[in-house]
Amino acid sequence: MQTEIHLIKAAFLKVLAHPLRLKILELLSHEEHTVGQFAELLRVDQPVVSRHMGVLRQGGLVAARQAGSSIWYRVQNDEIVRFLDKLTDLLKSKLQIDSELLKSVKEES
Repeated sequence: MQTEIHLIKAAFLKVLAHPLRLKILELLSHEEHTVGQFAELLRVDQPVVSRHMGVLRQGGLVAARQAGSSIWYRVQNDEIVRFLDKLTDLLKSKLQIDSELLKSVKEES
C-alpha cells in the first residue's frame, strides 16, 4: 500500500532521474546560469536544456529570475545540494563495498 509520502518521494526522485538534470543541478550548486550557458557548458541544444529546466522547475528544485531578456536559474533550496552531496557519498561507499566484495570473490576462485 502506497502512502502519500511515498508518492511524493517517487515524484521527487523521478525529477532527478535523468543524467542531464543531475548535471544541471550540480552546476547550479555553484552559481546561477541561463539556458544558453547550460547549452554551451553541456554541449546540448537549447530546447533540450529548456525542456529539462521545465521539469526541474515543476518539481520545485530550481527557481528562475528574469534580468533583461535573460532568465537566470538557481537551486531553489540548499537542501537539494546537500541531498545530492549525500547521494554521491552513498554511491561512493556502495562502489567501495561492491569493489571489495568482487575482490574477495576473485580471491576465493
